[in-house]
Amino acid sequence: MSSRGFRVGLRRELEEWRRDGIVSAEGAERLRARYALDTIGEETGRQTATVIFTIGALLVGGGVIAFVSAHWARLGPGARIAILLTFLLALYAAGWRASARSPRLGRGLFLAGCLVFGASLGLFGQIFHVQEDWHHMLAAWMAGTLAVAWAIRAPETGALAVLIAAGWFAARLAVVGAHGLLVPGVIALLVLPLAYRTRSAPLHVLVLLAFGTMVAALAGRSAGTPWATALQVTVMAWLTWAIGFHHRGTTSLARYSFAAPLGAVVLAIVAYLVSFRDFARMLGWHGDIDARGWLLPVALTAGLGAALAAHRWRMNRPGRVERGTAGGILAATLLTAGGVIVAGAGAADEPSKRVIAAVFGNVAAVALAVTGILAGVHEDRRGAFWLGSLFAVLLVLSRFFEYQAGLLAKSAAFLLCGVAVIRAGVAFERRLQRASAPPAPEVP
Repeated sequence: MSSRGFRVGLRRELEEWRRDGIVSAEGAERLRARYALDTIGEETGRQTATVIFTIGALLVGGGVIAFVSAHWARLGPGARIAILLTFLLALYAAGWRASARSPRLGRGLFLAGCLVFGASLGLFGQIFHVQEDWHHMLAAWMAGTLAVAWAIRAPETGALAVLIAAGWFAARLAVVGAHGLLVPGVIALLVLPLAYRTRSAPLHVLVLLAFGTMVAALAGRSAGTPWATALQVTVMAWLTWAIGFHHRGTTSLARYSFAAPLGAVVLAIVAYLVSFRDFARMLGWHGDIDARGWLLPVALTAGLGAALAAHRWRMNRPGRVERGTAGGILAATLLTAGGVIVAGAGAADEPSKRVIAAVFGNVAAVALAVTGILAGVHEDRRGAFWLGSLFAVLLVLSRFFEYQAGLLAKSAAFLLCGVAVIRAGVAFERRLQRASAPPAPEVP
């Protein structure tokens, strides 16, 4: 479960440790086997090959589509269908044969075939003069692509299916009702297991982003006001953090714990926006609201996040630091959600409510900054410490620019923040050095 950077550094240093007698030859081999140091080059090669074959597949698919389009006007319907099916079957057959020698090349060819499949559906519509309900073509393309992704266990093709689903959802957003929540839910249920099965972190992130975007768009459209979207983004950030928090307590899913910092960053962005008084002017309550359309996704998202956090708590009780982090994230989520609700409930016309919403946002942002700093200090995580510190500085400077203050006051604020960051950084780095220093020999 160690990061690739750690393994690369260990492999670079291990030979010198063995030569200097720090570790024995047997100990070096045990470390090499424990951290799979001999496979780093192969992993890098596989990742590079995946990127190259994916780019090549996109180019091949585009080339086939361009070739057919260039000769489209001179071909009859029968010739058009024959050419499209020939290219489609040829790419699938080539992908099947290549999979035995190079699975990544095979997946690339299947991806190109899926692109040609989508283009063929659109061109078949032209052949048979089907001009209406083109979103049905997107649904068929998505279903076929997802079937191929599961058949060959291809995260790249799964990512294409997610993007097609997002396009279909965008096309149907204006007409879907409360039942539209089923779409992002079904996509997550169908694609997330594929991301876990293939151990694909990029596909995992893409599904989370697509799910959050779809549900937030659904909430905003159903409510007819942007504040519902902001509220849904807030609870979606909580769900994303809860997913990472849950997976961190398991062995098989610990590699996906990166969802926790991703959710915390999104939550910090929303809290930062709410901390501005004028942000409430952009959120308004307009007309009647279909409560089922936006309350349902908000409630389901928040409830799912709470269920995951509670399951982690029962399954593997977190330590003191993790409990503090969880409490800080939960408090920041509730405060941010409260600020969004106050901002949307007529705050655009009431200065007092705008101030209350800004207070909620500022307190939530401070809670997130303190949580990041404390997590970095107690867990020796530079990233969390510096993100929390810089976020705190950003909050202070933003308030000075938002409110009227003289140049001398602003200059003092910059100086104080700079000195505080430098002192905190020096103290943190010294702490890390003391923690990593070897213990002093015992005096007899």
